Amino acid sequence: MMMNGHSPMPSWQQLLATLDDSFDSAKSAVLTRVDPTGASPVLGHLSRVLDYNVPHGKKTRGVTVLLAWAAFAKDRAIADVETACPAAWAVELLQASFLVHDDIMDGSQTRRGRPCWFRNDGVGLMAVNDGIFLDQALYALLSSAYSEHPQYSQLMDLFHSVTLTTCIGQALDMSLGVSGLTWSAYREMVCRKTAHYSFHLPVAAALLLRNRPELVDVAKPLLLRIGEYFQAQDDYLDFYGDPAETGKIGTDIQEAKCSWLALTALDRLRAAASAKPDGDASGGDNSPSPSEASSLLARFQDCYGQSEPDRVAAVGDIYRRLRLDAAYAEFEAAEFASIDASVEQLDSPELRLVCRTLLQLIHGRRK
Repeated sequence: MMMNGHSPMPSWQQLLATLDDSFDSAKSAVLTRVDPTGASPVLGHLSRVLDYNVPHGKKTRGVTVLLAWAAFAKDRAIADVETACPAAWAVELLQASFLVHDDIMDGSQTRRGRPCWFRNDGVGLMAVNDGIFLDQALYALLSSAYSEHPQYSQLMDLFHSVTLTTCIGQALDMSLGVSGLTWSAYREMVCRKTAHYSFHLPVAAALLLRNRPELVDVAKPLLLRIGEYFQAQDDYLDFYGDPAETGKIGTDIQEAKCSWLALTALDRLRAAASAKPDGDASGGDNSPSPSEASSLLARFQDCYGQSEPDRVAAVGDIYRRLRLDAAYAEFEAAEFASIDASVEQLDSPELRLVCRTLLQLIHGRRK
């Protein structure tokens, strides 16, 4: 379906199907490392942890590993993508670990259309240990599949480095609060929390497995930009998305998240509040007048980060008053065009194929 010159690529759906078909094998490899005898009483619980948290969702990160692996095959039509499946599931295990812990910290209700893992009967705070297990399981899987690979040490270092980077990003996300709502803090948090593990890690893992380590740093800056674009989409969907599609009830307002919507709202309110009034008190572009903007800004600062329904609703009303859905649509179109132009500048046709496929995949997403 995807093409580069005359060389066909497996479609995204074909790669996803290959990944899904390999889950039982990956799960078995992990549980065998836990207890080769299969007799431990904890295996039943750990099996449930894996089944509930790992093979669901869009699996974009896992399929990205297979996409990048296939892009560098000599004959893409018969690319041995099964070879890269353990690395793909390792990325998905890391994602699952992050989500289990993130949901506990955020007090979330649902994930992927189901109760968060810690809200299941009999789980509770045991989910903290389950999240650690998911993180450690990925290293057991990588070891079982690639311990003899020439890039094995670099592969393990990659996962350790990205995990540390993501943990720092999560710390920023949890600690910024209303007083920390700045674009510089946002960009650092997004780069660390989302972009590294969502886009850099899957492609870098595939490049290492292909023995192309020299391309890891070449691809990284552009992949991080795609990750930042992806996070802005998440911020938009937290408020404007349909929970029936996203599988999650948004809580960014209650948690005072440093988000694209909050920062854009603050920018617009501050600009409108400081503007000199003219003959049209309401603003010719339907923006609030200085007096209204000052009132809305005070209301935002009073309500953002509060859990009371009326205060959450008040922030939502401000977003709608500022027409942030239209502002986001303009941002998304401009950012897509800018990143797409940067993709074209890559010297490697294989990297161009991977980055453009990812960019087109997430553009305009609604979940």
